[in-house]
Amino acid sequence: DLRNVAIANVKTNYTILLDIDFVPSSNFAEMLTDWSEFFTADMSQPAVFVVPAFETHSKLTPAPRNKAEVLKAVKEGTVTPVHEHFKPAHGATNFSHWYGTNMPYMATYQYMFEPYFVAPQTAPLFTTQFAGYGNDKSSYSYELATADYQFWVLPDVFITHMYHEKAAWAKSTDIVE
Repeated sequence: DLRNVAIANVKTNYTILLDIDFVPSSNFAEMLTDWSEFFTADMSQPAVFVVPAFETHSKLTPAPRNKAEVLKAVKEGTVTPVHEHFKPAHGATNFSHWYGTNMPYMATYQYMFEPYFVAPQTAPLFTTQFAGYGNDKSSYSYELATADYQFWVLPDVFITHMYHEKAAWAKSTDIVE
């Protein structure tokens, strides 16, 4: 319910919902502004704009600031695509393609896909049947896919999940270890 309250009170045409432990690339706002013409293009289907998500594995690893830094960190192994151990969650983002492109591209929805994305205010709200932790983002992506939304991956923006110890309550909700 709180997500829907937040979405209903946003004063812009687009929103992104992030957990507090994610850091956007330093050019995030600038790149979204640069791609705004693409967002407003006359698309044949409704769309959301996927923001590739990465994660650090040490408290000592800083968040990459730009694509060159994320590519270097991935090569060094200090940063990986988020939830790499559970490919359905973010595999459709097609990180290997993202590494080498400077143009948006369409991701093909896969069951359990749970990307972070920029959504238009016209997108449906989250279902309120979930309480607690888990499956809300993947079910929302499924709802969007069944409503014929396209998932466009943005080439020059990303977010990074900063490493922290997992809370005890979160460990008990994991569906994949």
